[in-house]
Amino acid sequence: MTPYDLAMQQFRIAYLVRAVIAAGGNECAAARAIGVHRNTISRAIVAGGYTRRRIKKLVEHHRAVCAGKVPPKGEA
Repeated sequence: MTPYDLAMQQFRIAYLVRAVIAAGGNECAAARAIGVHRNTISRAIVAGGYTRRRIKKLVEHHRAVCAGKVPPKGEA
């Protein structure tokens, strides 16, 4: 795999996972929003090494940031 292929794969996984987070953890809603099949998202989650538990924690953090309860990651 070339460095370009690796970078594209990482981007694709990150994009799909962020779509799931933005959809509140709902893979079907995320798939509809970006126009892919839900299995594509499920496979990306597995390929990226994410677990359902990790996705849930990311969704909870996303909601807290949006509500202004915690600062975004990287900000003190």
